[in-house]
Amino acid sequence: MSDAQEKISMLQQGQKVLKEKLPGVMNNFMGVSQSVMQDGKLSKREKQLIAIAVTVAIHCET
Repeated sequence: MSDAQEKISMLQQGQKVLKEKLPGVMNNFMGVSQSVMQDGKLSKREKQLIAIAVTVAIHCET
């Protein structure tokens, strides 16, 4: 498994645990995340590119 695949797997496992332990919080988080990423003044693609740029800028690996 590649490093990226391993990190994605860890993220998915963490999300699963949060959904089991704090379903209300996780549902609200997912709702906010989905609404933020909808097309508006910026397209979904532009928002995704900004998210990638911020991740690279803060040296986030996950």
